[in-house]
This record gives sequence, C-alpha cells and structure tokens, in this order.
Amino acid sequence: MAAACVVVDLSPVCINLKLTRRDSFPISFTLTQIGAPVDVTGSSFLFTVNTAEDGSGTELFQKTNTNTPDTTGVATFEPTTTDLNQTPSEYFYDVQWTDAAASVRTVVLGTLEIVADITT
Repeated sequence: MAAACVVVDLSPVCINLKLTRRDSFPISFTLTQIGAPVDVTGSSFLFTVNTAEDGSGTELFQKTNTNTPDTTGVATFEPTTTDLNQTPSEYFYDVQWTDAAASVRTVVLGTLEIVADITT
C-alpha cells in the first residue's frame, strides 16, 4: 500500500487588484498559515508593478512596506497618485517577502487593473 502524500504548495497566492487611476490609499496583505498570521517580525516587503507578467516589461513603480512587520503578518503599501497615474490598462504585480534571515519568497502576485477616472 502506497503512503499518502501531502502537497505543500509554496507558490504565490494570486490576488487580482482593480484600482482607479490617480487614487492613493494603503493596500494591505496578511500572510497566514493554517489560518493563523505568520510572524513577519524583522521582514521587509516589495510591491512591484510591471507592464509584463514575467517582469520583462517596464517597471511602473516599486514600493516598500510602510508598516513595521510584526506578529500580525500584515504588509502595507501606499502607492501615490503619481504611481497610479498610468494609462488605464491591465498591468502585473507581485509582492516579495524577505524574512529576517534574508530568505526571499514571492508571496502574492496577480493583475493590477487601473481603471479610468473622471476627476483630475
């Protein structure tokens, strides 16, 4: 009888975002494992937006986390109106986590759709 196997999926979670051009407000992600927050004390995060899914296009902007990572597992980013002043279209982003031991892992990725606005 073959032993049962468990698959540990360490691939990034796909979360597609839709934002309005020229808006500015915090975006937060919470890292969890088996329903509990991951302790990210001493970590840093990068939120990178690119025109190509594989990163080979133009990097539109990159933001570091604006909060102090702790036991809540939260990483917060604050794109500015300048960052989001892009032609309305679908772009791509990922969130890279560097833990306190300098290990790197991409934890979130997806599309970032910037939609048109009326107010300038």
